[in-house]
This record gives sequence, C-alpha cells and structure tokens, in this order.
Amino acid sequence: MRKEHVFMLLLVILLPMSGCLGNADVETSEGDDVVIGESLDDWPTYYVPAASDLPTCDSSTLGRLYYVEADTDFQACMSTGWEVVDIGGSNSNIILNQPPVVSARVWSTSGGEAYGYLVDDGDGTMSIAFMMDWFAYDVDGTVTSVGIDQDMDGVVDITLPSNSGAIDSQSSIQLANGETLNGAFVAPLEVGTSFSRITDFMVSEESPMVECGLIIQKSFFVIASDDSGASTTIPIVAPLTLGEAYYPVDGLEIQEELYQALSVPQTDMDWLTGQGSSTCPTGVTFTAVDHPDSITSQGGDNIATITISNTVDWSHWNDDTDWGENWYVSAYCLDSNGERTFIEESATFNGQDEDSPQDGDTISIVDNSWGNCDSTHSHLELFIRISNQREPINLVIPIS
Repeated sequence: MRKEHVFMLLLVILLPMSGCLGNADVETSEGDDVVIGESLDDWPTYYVPAASDLPTCDSSTLGRLYYVEADTDFQACMSTGWEVVDIGGSNSNIILNQPPVVSARVWSTSGGEAYGYLVDDGDGTMSIAFMMDWFAYDVDGTVTSVGIDQDMDGVVDITLPSNSGAIDSQSSIQLANGETLNGAFVAPLEVGTSFSRITDFMVSEESPMVECGLIIQKSFFVIASDDSGASTTIPIVAPLTLGEAYYPVDGLEIQEELYQALSVPQTDMDWLTGQGSSTCPTGVTFTAVDHPDSITSQGGDNIATITISNTVDWSHWNDDTDWGENWYVSAYCLDSNGERTFIEESATFNGQDEDSPQDGDTISIVDNSWGNCDSTHSHLELFIRISNQREPINLVIPIS
C-alpha cells in the first residue's frame, strides 16, 4: 500500500498543475475512480513544516513518505534513514532498490565418468560433486551473500566463498570411490532430480538408437542478496552427469552406481527395464560382488564375480559381431588415490554359450602378472562393452 499512497499523493499534487486530463478516467489500483475534489480524510498522507519535525525513521515508519513544507520536497523513510525522493531526471530514486544481477553454471568434474562424482553422505543417501562458476553484482548497493539452495525452498544451504569465483578453495571432498576432489561443491541426489521418458531417440548418426530411455535432470537455485534485503534467484538445470549434453539412460545403463543412487520412480524403472506391461526391451542385469578370498601381492587372486540375469532380450542389446567378439568385460583395480591398474585378460566366462548368456551364468575376475591387484587397492572398476551401447556399462564395487 505504501507505493500506492506515494503515487496517489503525487497525483493529487500534480493535478492542479495539469492543463487537461482529457476524457481518461484515473483509477486507484483497486479500480475505484479518483474524483477531483474528493475528500482526502481517509488517505494516510503525512506532512511536516520542516525536516527537523520528521519522526524517527524506524520499523514503525519504514516506507512512509512525508511532504516537507520548508524544503518543498518529499522524504521517504528507508532502511538507511530519511532520504529525499527525486521523482524525475537521471538522478531519480523513485525506484528505491534494484536486486543483484546473478549468473552461474556448472561444469563437469571427472571427464564424464559417472562414478567419479558420487559422494557418500553417510546416511544411506548419496550426493553428486560438481564444479561451478558464478558471478553476483549489485548496481545500487552491496551484495551481502551468494549461495546454493539445494532443495529449492528459498533458503541458502551452501554459502559461496565470494561474490564471484569458480571453485571453493577450502573444499576437499572425499568421493565414494576413495578419491579426493578439491574445489568442488556437492548436491544431494534425493532432491532436485527429475525424470522424463523418451523413445526411439538418436543421439547421433553413429550411435545406436535408444528404444527406451530416461532423460535425467539435476536442478538447484543460486540466490544472491543485497544490503537492502532484495534478492535474485536463478535456477540451474543440467544433465545429471553435469556435462554439456543430455543422453538418455537406457535399461542397461540404469544399473550403474550413479543411477542406482537415485530415487527413480518405480513406474519409470519398470517401464525402462521392460517389466510388467512395458513394451521396452528387458534390461540385462550384471551383478558384481567382491570375491570372499583376500587379495594378496601374488598373481592369480580371485577379485570379483559377476552374475548375469534378465537375459531374455540379450539379442536386442548385442546383435553386432563385426568386432570379432560379441561383448567383453575389462577390469581395473583402483587405489585410494583413484589410480587405475589394468588387469589384462582378467575375465573368464562361466556358462554354456558366451555368445548367448543365460540367467545365472557368471564371469570371474582374476588378477595376473600383467596387472596385479593387492591390498592397496580399494575398488574394482568394470567396463562391460556390449555392441548396441553408445558407452560401456560402468560398475564400481569395493574389494578387499
């Protein structure tokens, strides 16, 4: 109402100076006609003979506009005290405050390797690590805070270290694979994640068509506030992997660790993996577990076992034998620094027909002299390459 009072008071003062109003009716914001000569007894107008007669500018008078007779001007009670209102010209301050200008964008951290982003929250949920650059500026005051609102409830959850920057120099994040990432931020996966179904999608002319896929987005807010209490909120919306492009996640990729950490709606999961009434191809499942034997410094240790299931649509996923072999598994041992050791010829198929696996068939991962894992290695990274996949399926499990 205060802005309306200011407008109406200025209108009444300026009316006598006007030569003609024409036929246009002047209305209040409530839609009532303003009648020339109407009694102003009910209008909350304020007047003092001199500036020294102004009341104390505090919370009870904040926003009031007074006409000062001695100075023939108006003064407004602002958060900074009484200020003369200039209603025209380049120095006009009828707009008392402008909110900060803000920009921000996220960028990839681990070269597109999904497992590398994961952070174990220690409470049964996971977060994703990301890098971000940002900039905030206030044209008519000072930026007092810039931060990330993870759950988009209007409250800052992470305060950024400066008004502009690209990293948090104080940040040292322990990733789920044991690697340390400096300068990054984290966002919980249980909030700000959305899922959209897509069918018959071509990523590129060289890539196989995705018959059924999910486009997964990660969203949060960046909020900047100024010294007058105004704030600007901008949304950040990006692919879940925080890369530059969206790629649909199919019925095989969904079993990767990153996507398993999400709360994918069960109806979307069933549709994607060909369950129930879904017409999508059934997603083959690869379940990798640590072998019970301990890893030693000697070659020949059993490291992990992969069990294959849901193979009914195997031929849909793997119908290209041009490579000379239908599909294959490669394995790397990871140490606490995230350094890889490639295990050459590590995978042994256990089943009737490797070209057409059946439910219950397994793959043994064994180290050897060309790539020996030992007690310094904490995780095993597996790449399962199947012909109709744009990228291999990436699995990471802890080992001991």
